[in-house]
Amino acid sequence: MRKMTECLRQWPSRDGILPKIFRPFMLLLKPLIQFIMLLWFLCVKIKFPDVFIVQNPPSVPTLVAVKWASWLRRSSFIFDWHNFGYSLLLCLHYLLG
Repeated sequence: MRKMTECLRQWPSRDGILPKIFRPFMLLLKPLIQFIMLLWFLCVKIKFPDVFIVQNPPSVPTLVAVKWASWLRRSSFIFDWHNFGYSLLLCLHYLLG
């Protein structure tokens, strides 16, 4: 069986392959494909975990993918917010400061 890292490929970044008019479409398509790939690995490729643990910085699509995977696999979902509070306080500091 191939290693998981061999299955993951970098998103193509070569300029000039597609006309410039398709670049906005590709910017929308990239997160969708990454979301589907993440869901595939979490739901199919890895062994059944007891718990999924996610830290805050991964953003909304990652959280949704892990939450769905934990629901589909009937695993626990732990979300670590420790960076979120610091980020909010930093934003407030610069807005009010």
